[in-house]
Amino acid sequence: MSEQGTSAVEIDWATYAEELGRRLAAVRRAQGITQIDLAHADGVDRNQVQNIENSRTSAKGKPGNTTLRTLFLLAAALGVPPALLIPSLNAVPGARRRERFDLSWPTAEIELLEAVKAFPVPEGTRQSKRVS
Repeated sequence: MSEQGTSAVEIDWATYAEELGRRLAAVRRAQGITQIDLAHADGVDRNQVQNIENSRTSAKGKPGNTTLRTLFLLAAALGVPPALLIPSLNAVPGARRRERFDLSWPTAEIELLEAVKAFPVPEGTRQSKRVS
């Protein structure tokens, strides 16, 4: 840490917010749950779910920045540990570029889906209904 208390490694919060949104959307879709059903299950507004998935915030020019409370509510409704939705600091997510196609993305989604299936829904968890 430097004198001002900042890490020597610069964190690009926008890429972490994008990755969090991608992970949330991938888990939600893998379980066949709509944004509306997820929002109803955890008591947040659908727009909030949509904003997290799209890394948007009401502050112009700022990356999405969800609260821990919301993150834990979403994870509980999906029946996964919150850590599954949070990108690791050891593997800094790359910035999403529209002009490039990332061939590794489907592999990451498959790994995420396998991780989701590895965690049983805790007993007593209020889970959102699945879309058929």
